[in-house]
Amino acid sequence: MAQVNKGAATMHSDTTLEAINLTVCRLIAESLQRPIEEVRLDASLDDSGLALDSLSLVTLNVALEERYDITLPDFISEEARTVRSVRAIAELIASRIAESTKEGAPV
Repeated sequence: MAQVNKGAATMHSDTTLEAINLTVCRLIAESLQRPIEEVRLDASLDDSGLALDSLSLVTLNVALEERYDITLPDFISEEARTVRSVRAIAELIASRIAESTKEGAPV
């Protein structure tokens, strides 16, 4: 599987939901070595959709945490069972960024 290119561990200025959606799709496409057009927002992360294995999920998790300077639940944990689609990941990131902005510190 391809290595996911990780962004700098700093907050990026373009943190709109649309930009986050694109980033999540791009990172998944790179990980799966597929065209980004094949990664839909409603795609499931499990076997019925994108079929990301546990290593890919952990790699994606770390890349997103570093890119947005936030803490996310481990995508393979029980806590993250509701985070099962590309859209859900992007919405969770947007929520964490909003919380971080309110508090003035990484979440």
